[in-house]
Amino acid sequence: MASIHDSKKICAKLLPSKYFLLINDLWKAASPIFDKYLGTYGSHAGDEMVYYFTKSKGHQYLTNSINCAIELTELAYDFSKLCGRSYGIDQNVHLNIGLHEGQEFFGTIRSGGGVEFTALGSSLKVARRLSELAADGEIWATKELVSRIPAEKIDHFTFGVFRDQTREKMMYPETFALAGDYMESDSTTVSSLGSIADYAITEIRSRTGHLHG
Repeated sequence: MASIHDSKKICAKLLPSKYFLLINDLWKAASPIFDKYLGTYGSHAGDEMVYYFTKSKGHQYLTNSINCAIELTELAYDFSKLCGRSYGIDQNVHLNIGLHEGQEFFGTIRSGGGVEFTALGSSLKVARRLSELAADGEIWATKELVSRIPAEKIDHFTFGVFRDQTREKMMYPETFALAGDYMESDSTTVSSLGSIADYAITEIRSRTGHLHG
């Protein structure tokens, strides 16, 4: 699940036609990355993009999802640097991404004149909440996903959580934290994100090598 960070602020700065042009061009640029990692397009709304990575597309579906997420965040940064001024924006475009692994019932739903692939289950809901929790292009993944990656593949990327210590934030690699620890205490945040408060999550930081297989 990928969503544009601070999309309301970007939308407020632009005419609707310019905003929709930016969104469509960004997703068009992202499409080859999803295809490269065998993602299946799912139903989405507004400035969100949903793709599913399934076992039916190969045993590397988990690492595919991580590779895809990392390349999407890199794409968004390059996109805003190269094209942002032409759309009239003066800030970087970031994609906030949530990743979760679970068992779902998949099918298709007719929408207008087309057909959309969709899933029935909690995975999409969790991924959406994680993308809402993320900021400035962060990638948050659940422990359910990371723990299912074969041990020999984990060394191919860095992940972990930041914790406050002596007034500084320190990164603790290969660790997790409860999503609730990163939520603001205001009632709006608790209401919208509270359903994932007890999920153990970690931030995907970078690749140490290309994730194959």
